[in-house]
Amino acid sequence: MKFNAYFGIVILVLLVSCASLPEVVEGVEIAQYHKVNVGWGPEDFELDQSNAVDYPRLLVACDERREGKMQGEIWEVDLTDFQSRKLEVVFKDSTNFHPHGVSAYQDYLFVISHNDKQEEFYRFRIEGDRLYEDTVFTEGIIGHGNDIFAVGEQEFYYSDFKFFGGSVVRYFEGEWEKVIRHMKYPNGVYILGDALYVTTTLQNKVFAYDHEVETKEKIAKVKGGDNLSYDGTYLYTTSHPRFGKFIKHYKDADKISPSVVYRIGINGNEVIYSNSGEEISAASVAWRYEDYLIIGQVFDDFLWVGKIESDN
Repeated sequence: MKFNAYFGIVILVLLVSCASLPEVVEGVEIAQYHKVNVGWGPEDFELDQSNAVDYPRLLVACDERREGKMQGEIWEVDLTDFQSRKLEVVFKDSTNFHPHGVSAYQDYLFVISHNDKQEEFYRFRIEGDRLYEDTVFTEGIIGHGNDIFAVGEQEFYYSDFKFFGGSVVRYFEGEWEKVIRHMKYPNGVYILGDALYVTTTLQNKVFAYDHEVETKEKIAKVKGGDNLSYDGTYLYTTSHPRFGKFIKHYKDADKISPSVVYRIGINGNEVIYSNSGEEISAASVAWRYEDYLIIGQVFDDFLWVGKIESDN
């Protein structure tokens, strides 16, 4: 998430919830977990789709999101042993890089970057332990990007996360177009087949739109939904169920914020992880890989990896 002028509005309108955290659905048990050290603020990650390495890996967007003074980073996590390392990012010119949402498409990684002057959408070419800037899209950008989903080398969708008047924007071969309008803080964006899925952080809903964006269906109720991911069977999103605690965590790392993970399928949504923040605070992205649940977060410097012992 981007923390600047809009933040004061959020503080004014969001109240601390006293409700208990949602309970994990019966039959799901995560018996053990460990932390994988990465850069600060691993807010989003993507499975590498290239053949640049001979092992499966996550590409992780990291940025120090409290002070914002450090240059952002891209890390990898080897999914065979969960070892991590920072990748070298090679730019054509000097830049102020602050990665947020990411999306992998074939040999490319698309990254939304925020800086003080303008939004930038990067397309990097993936080569081994390096990412090379291929193209940076700057002209004509609509709003402030949050999550992104690439469907081609010259086509992607992203959420413009305005508090009022948020939208989902499509970029295609030089043209930017709002394909969905009038949303309250759209966040996660994911495309499966002919369906476009969007989480809305302040509407507390997950919507599915048809390919032409003519019909809309609410498929899940999720309070404070964030990024979306997909494991081949289910969609996953995280929840910020208590915005007041999230705001306090932004201001003070020692004040924890709850983390909840939902999986969404044809039979609705289920909670598969729920924690008050002692294990991981302000979860922003989650994904299942084999028997592991992997969770990223907005601020701190690790991914949470839990071993799934049972699953209904």
